[in-house]
Amino acid sequence: MRIHKTYNIWATLLNDFSHYQREEGFERGGEFVPYCDENALINKLNRSEVLKTDAILKGVAFETSLQTGQTEVEIEGQVMKFDSDLVKSMSRITEGSVWQTRVSKSIVLSPAISVNLYGYMDAIKMDTGIDVKTTGSYSFPKFDKSFQHKVYLMGANSMGIHLNKFMYLITDFREYYYEVYPYDPEKFTKDLTIISGDLIDFIESRKEMITNENLVTVCELRSEEHTSELQSHLNLVCRLLLEKK
Repeated sequence: MRIHKTYNIWATLLNDFSHYQREEGFERGGEFVPYCDENALINKLNRSEVLKTDAILKGVAFETSLQTGQTEVEIEGQVMKFDSDLVKSMSRITEGSVWQTRVSKSIVLSPAISVNLYGYMDAIKMDTGIDVKTTGSYSFPKFDKSFQHKVYLMGANSMGIHLNKFMYLITDFREYYYEVYPYDPEKFTKDLTIISGDLIDFIESRKEMITNENLVTVCELRSEEHTSELQSHLNLVCRLLLEKK
């Protein structure tokens, strides 16, 4: 009986891993600060509790403001106030959207390994997926290297939600901006296959540090399924567990 592993990876984790791979960061007080170092990446893999900073809370509150049209939003005991003209302008773009849609896409990397990529798209309007971003400063392009639009568009289309493009709707709380990326399944599949394989190598090389029991699904194959059949997960008896050394 053969074993098949599926790694359950959320879209933003690919962005974090990409920052780690490319050793990206910023200067602060004359020192280089990485966007995501190894310890931070391990914590993200383990779904460790994240400190909700004011910036994170403000971003969540602003998304709520777009959905409701309200310029004042209470979140965790704080009242966030936003510019009414900004909220109205951006709300016109998202008006009529379906909010918070979960999408997923499975990619078979080998007969023994596949990856299930998933995430929640902020909004869907007609043929466009939308992700709302808040930032302290903006320069174009900010999200061209992001993997979110690739996962979300691949996931939506594989689920029968036909989207042709993806928009990052961005604000620095003074103005708003947007970046639009077309659906390119051939390129997206290639990019997602490469980054997923690299991330799995990272996970396997540090699996004694991984405590997230939902990260890997291990399945025992009843028969010699072909690779294409693995996509449908038919004839699989699965059990969730974390492999340890």
